[in-house]
Amino acid sequence: MLSDAGRLSEDINRILNLAHIESKSYTGEYVYQNLPETIENFYRKNAHLFRGCDIQVHLPENESYFYLIIPPMFEMLLMNLVTNAIKYNNAAVPRIDITFEKKKKKLIISFRDNGIGIHKQELRKIFKKFYQVGRADDMSAKGSGLGLYLVDHIAKIHKGKITAESSGSGKGAIFTLILPLRN
Repeated sequence: MLSDAGRLSEDINRILNLAHIESKSYTGEYVYQNLPETIENFYRKNAHLFRGCDIQVHLPENESYFYLIIPPMFEMLLMNLVTNAIKYNNAAVPRIDITFEKKKKKLIISFRDNGIGIHKQELRKIFKKFYQVGRADDMSAKGSGLGLYLVDHIAKIHKGKITAESSGSGKGAIFTLILPLRN
């Protein structure tokens, strides 16, 4: 699990990266990568950051989904999604299941967690800049309010979009990255 120092470092990095992304000065080379493999390798390489968590990448059988990405930016998207799933989780073992599905020329990547869930009225707001679930007066808000805002922008830079759904409090959440596929 992440320490307070780790969270602060994360927040500082988010602010610096956000400045680059919003100013459109974030540079990086687009590279074709097999996304299921890329995602699995990312979590394997960073497993030390997620000790005590169960992250399962369910690789599609006999399918490759190559997509043009900026690897460091895409990794930022992945890091923000998993750290949110861990931060907003009261389970003894935070769990994230990542699945891949092709639907009508779109690649659907779902990140399903066993976290605290998201109230319906919050779902419309969570991708807004500086928005935090929880209250500042009782210190139940966690983080900088930039993580999901960054995820949304990075998805758009990659010609995709991110959505969130939850059945409510205590029911976990599903974040879905939708990317257009080219044949």
